[in-house]
Amino acid sequence: MKQFEFEIPVDTDARIREAAAEVLKDVRIQKMLERNPGLRKHIEDNPYIFRRWIANNETCRNCPGLWACCNIPKGYMETIEMSGSSVSNILQQCRYLAKEESTVAHKKKYLICDLSDKELKYSIETTDTSKEESDYVDVFNLVSDWIIHQPKQGLYLYGSFGTGKTYLAACITNRLAKKGTRVAFVNIPQFFTRCRNSIGADYSNPDARDYVDNSIDRLKRAEVVVLDDIGAENTTNWVRDDILLPVLDYRCANEKRTIFTSNLDLSELETKLAYNRSGHKDEIKAGRILSRIRAMAIPVEVPGNDRR
Repeated sequence: MKQFEFEIPVDTDARIREAAAEVLKDVRIQKMLERNPGLRKHIEDNPYIFRRWIANNETCRNCPGLWACCNIPKGYMETIEMSGSSVSNILQQCRYLAKEESTVAHKKKYLICDLSDKELKYSIETTDTSKEESDYVDVFNLVSDWIIHQPKQGLYLYGSFGTGKTYLAACITNRLAKKGTRVAFVNIPQFFTRCRNSIGADYSNPDARDYVDNSIDRLKRAEVVVLDDIGAENTTNWVRDDILLPVLDYRCANEKRTIFTSNLDLSELETKLAYNRSGHKDEIKAGRILSRIRAMAIPVEVPGNDRR
C-alpha cells in the first residue's frame, strides 16, 4: 500500500474552522463519528485531509467499473488512516481493480507471456460449448482431458483462421499457471520479430544477444510451452536453425510438454519451413524440425468457422 502525504495549505484559523464545519456536515463523516467520537478532534485539526476523502469518495461511490475510472492512478481510491495523533490519506485499490488483478494474478507464473489481459482470463471452466458443433466439442473435451492428465505428448492444434486454437492453448496455460506450473506462451511471429530487432545487424555482439539467449533459456526451462501461430512467421535460416530448432531439440530430449497452434497441417508446415525468405529450399533442416514436432505432439484439427 502506497502512502502519500498531501501538503495542507497555510491558512487562517477561521478558514480551518470553516472547512471543518463543512466536513462535519457530511453524512458519511457523521456515521464515522458515531462509531468513533474521537475522530472529531482529527477533523478539526486536519479538515483538508477529510475534505479530500469526501471528494474522492463521491467520485468512486457511483463508479460503474474500472473502464470509467478517472482517478490518478487509475483504480485507486483514497481512504483515511489514523495512527495515534496523526491522520493521513492512503491510496488503496478499489474493488474493481482488486478483482481485475486477481483474475490475472497467475501471470507471474509465465516465464514469457504474449497473452493480453483479456486472453489471460480465458478458462476451460467458464467456456460455454452448448451452442457448438459436436466435432468442436470433441476437441474441447480432448483439451480438457489433456489439462487434467497432462500426458508427455503435447498437442498440435491446427485449422483455419479463427477457429479457436489460440483460445484453447491459452486455456491450457492459464489453468496450469493457476496451479503453480511454470509456463510460457509465445506468439511465434512476434517472438521472432523481437529477436531480430534485439540484435539488428550485429549478430556477433554478445550484449545484443542477451534477449535472444535469455528467451531461449526460458523456453527451455518452462514446464509447459505454447508456440502459437507457428508457420505464420517469415522463415529465415537464423530463426529456424538457431532459435526454433534448439528449443525443440531441448524440449523433445527432456520430454517437456509443448503445445503448438498453426493454420497449417504438419505437411504444410514442413513445406513452409523448408523455404527461407530468399526462396532457398532446405528440406533436411525443415525435416529435422518436423520430426521433433511429430514426436512431441499429437496433431488435432480444430474445426469450425471463424469465431472471432
